[in-house]
Amino acid sequence: MSLECSLHRARPAHFVCYECGTSLCDECVSTRVSQGYGGKEKNYFCPACDSQVQLAGLGNVMVPFWHRLSSVFLYPFQLVPLILTAVLSLLAAVFPTNILVSLGVWVIMMKYAYAVLIETGRGSLNAPDVSVELINQDVMQVLKQYLVFALLGGSIGFVASHSVMAAIFLGVLAIACLPMILMLLVSINSVLQALNPMLFVPIIFRIGWPYLLMYLFLAFFMAAPAAFFAYLPVEVMPPLLYAFVISFVSQCYTIMSYHLMGYVLLQYHDRIGYVVDYEFFIENQGGRAKRKPKSAEEDLKTGLSILVKNGKYREALDKLLPFVKQKDPDWELSEKFYQLLNMSGEQDKALRYSVRHFEVLVKNNRKKQATELFPKITASPTAPPAAGSVFAMAGWCEEMNDFKSALNGYVYFTKHFKNDPLLPEVYFKLAMLLHEKGRKSDKARQILRGIIKAFPGHDLTPKAMQYLKAVG
Repeated sequence: MSLECSLHRARPAHFVCYECGTSLCDECVSTRVSQGYGGKEKNYFCPACDSQVQLAGLGNVMVPFWHRLSSVFLYPFQLVPLILTAVLSLLAAVFPTNILVSLGVWVIMMKYAYAVLIETGRGSLNAPDVSVELINQDVMQVLKQYLVFALLGGSIGFVASHSVMAAIFLGVLAIACLPMILMLLVSINSVLQALNPMLFVPIIFRIGWPYLLMYLFLAFFMAAPAAFFAYLPVEVMPPLLYAFVISFVSQCYTIMSYHLMGYVLLQYHDRIGYVVDYEFFIENQGGRAKRKPKSAEEDLKTGLSILVKNGKYREALDKLLPFVKQKDPDWELSEKFYQLLNMSGEQDKALRYSVRHFEVLVKNNRKKQATELFPKITASPTAPPAAGSVFAMAGWCEEMNDFKSALNGYVYFTKHFKNDPLLPEVYFKLAMLLHEKGRKSDKARQILRGIIKAFPGHDLTPKAMQYLKAVG
């Protein structure tokens, strides 16, 4: 992993935004579905600046091939290739002299091996199924592979007729470049372009030492069967079993080799110029758990987190502004906007916005946040919040046994909402707090007498009279 997600440093980046320089993991990227000519298409965007992003290169998120050699060795022993290899090996052992059977076994195995290369290159680590369609489809691609072998062999033979040393050099070069030629054949589907040294040589150098390492593993796969056969107890093994084992081991190593080339093609697809289907890769590599599609608000919150982490407070505020201007904004977005105003040093704007934010918190029943914000509301130069919001907040303070804040809330109410229908109830609650919690019974009696005098016909007046008698 060379490129990390800008927001989640422990995760590899799947996408890069070249507009703002943000790197995104598969959770952070914004996915949008659009209708294309071939149906619905998924497009990927940066949640921070809304620009379309580019794939970072799957090699950034994949396990390097040199760290999964055990999986490469086990690949042929998945159920499908294991059965196919066993059946073909049995046919080769039973009919060792039948040219048609031998040719058929070789063609089917090479066809399947090429399918393994293609399927692995697409992003699937599961061996392809064997079917009539598999044997018949992409026949031209396999024939092109044979044509590559034939052209390389013919070229070496032609050069050998003029210079043996030159032929040896050409042969070594061809063998060294053959894996890349086959990978290019899958990528561009053209024999002539795949055999163009002006194309495959620069790619080999772009990949660098990992190509050499892959080649060493492939050389091992080629040499391993011969080394294995040398230790077989030929003298005691039945000829049929011996022939079966030779064919089986050889075919297993062939499948391993093509699987390894397919994996390298996938890992370095961006350097080779091979286009991959990202969604197919994710689904088949198990790169992420199935996640529900993110909402617009979730994308917004991700984008804001990235901007804030990068210190781009102004951009974050601009991105948030349309949302907090809505009639009923999300309280978390409102909270983020308020925090960003303070973080960006715009305290005056934060103070003015505090009233709006306070009402959003009260409406969403965010008791703790609202009660903590209220002291700043009292210092705001703007108009006070709605009377109902202040009344609700003071009641929450009572619930939380914060009687001082409740008292301040009710006093604030009496100063700013002198004609509000809730005023008698506020005065009554204020009197109760002063008597029961503030030990200011004289002040409580004064307020109760005021209620009785100012609101003689109010439903609360009899209760005020009764409580006044209790106060004494």
